[in-house]
Amino acid sequence: MAAQMNQLAVQNAELEQEIVEEEAAKVDPNRPRPHGSGELHMWVLQGENIKNGSAFSTADPYCEVVHLTDDDQRRHKTREIDNDLNPTWNEKFVWPIEDSTATNDFTFTVYDKTLGGKKKLGQGEMSIALVFDYKGNIDVTVSLHPQGKVVTHCEWIPDGWGDAVYAGPC
Repeated sequence: MAAQMNQLAVQNAELEQEIVEEEAAKVDPNRPRPHGSGELHMWVLQGENIKNGSAFSTADPYCEVVHLTDDDQRRHKTREIDNDLNPTWNEKFVWPIEDSTATNDFTFTVYDKTLGGKKKLGQGEMSIALVFDYKGNIDVTVSLHPQGKVVTHCEWIPDGWGDAVYAGPC
């Protein structure tokens, strides 16, 4: 009888440890993330050294991010920042991802808002695979052609895993 109680106590302790490990995995930003469907939480933080496309003043840049999938195209756009070639956007976008093993890229295009519409200042790409290579939680600086950078933070949240860990910029 004592041996059976001892065995039950060991099994109970093992089960409790598994529960603790599962809960810890939910909040650890360095935990490995499974592939499948989920959401990519992307913070477009700032632009750096953006090309000035205006001859008479400083550009009013905004960033448009496009995710091209096999059957769809989704886009998000930051607000424009007046007269600033190093804009701080600090905007969060959530991208539903049907298949995280797909190799679809994100295209970042920075535009200057003009009276006649918009003028492209720079463009660059980021592969979604980069996010998974770094356990689903990474800061990414996207180089723009011909000049400049867009700084982002990306976090992969598989379906059923809850919310993003990164709270955004302070």
